[in-house]
Amino acid sequence: MIVERSAKRIAANASLFYAEEAWPVLIEKVLFPILCSYERYEGFGYIVHFSTDRGDGIHVTIFSNEKRQLSEILSKIKDNASLFFSNTPSRIVRQSRFLPMFANFNNNSVHFGIHLFLPKAPYTSSGVYLSVWEKVSMTLLKQLAKTDFSLENLFWLAIQIILLLSLKSDKFRMGLIKNIKEQSRTGNIPDIFEQRYKESQRLLNEIMNDSLSMRDGKFDDENTFINQICLEVEFLEGSDVKGGINPEIMDVEIVLFIVINLRTILGYNLSNSLLADFFLYRTLQDYPNRL
Repeated sequence: MIVERSAKRIAANASLFYAEEAWPVLIEKVLFPILCSYERYEGFGYIVHFSTDRGDGIHVTIFSNEKRQLSEILSKIKDNASLFFSNTPSRIVRQSRFLPMFANFNNNSVHFGIHLFLPKAPYTSSGVYLSVWEKVSMTLLKQLAKTDFSLENLFWLAIQIILLLSLKSDKFRMGLIKNIKEQSRTGNIPDIFEQRYKESQRLLNEIMNDSLSMRDGKFDDENTFINQICLEVEFLEGSDVKGGINPEIMDVEIVLFIVINLRTILGYNLSNSLLADFFLYRTLQDYPNRL
């Protein structure tokens, strides 16, 4: 189903529902080979995101200059995924906690046109916006196609990317801290967050040390892709601003939407976002002499 048009390109989205613990093999065997085979075509691109809303799903919005090509890609995804699900079905025990009309989609199934597009960053042209998140998705999927990962890994990956962006840019760090403070005014911080922070201190220290090394230009084979994602996202900070807008407000909102989009791509829900905000705020507070 062709659902959107952006400039001269057309777009459609596909959702593959498969147990989260088996996502790595679904990417390796189905999704990445198809998408990778079209990267050489002008106008082709995609934005991927992970989610457990209404079922464990990998969602992808695909762009193309040609309706025929887009239909061909969707057909390949449907055929290859259906065969894969038939030969290698996954099993999910948990059920949706919502009303029947919001029940989970069937596991081991593929659907089209059902997931929401990423929020658009304010004051940023659609061309810049799409280009950045397409590049992020391509970098991410290439890495995940050769990596065994889980939603927990994606949770910590988002924290590391956001922390590295904060270490590389005072503007990003100040915008992030301001956003977190404003969000915390809407309610009390749960006591359990402090406990989770203490339990995660060792891992957060490791992430901080790795991020400081990357900020200083020291990379290894495992984290080069993280720096590449940061370089791609940083373009949004330098996007053209419409006249008459307070630059300080623009900076804060751009940072907010960068964080929202990264977390959407990496499968965050609301509770994970609140916890990650607390982790980032405390980490940046606890290490001011290392910023």
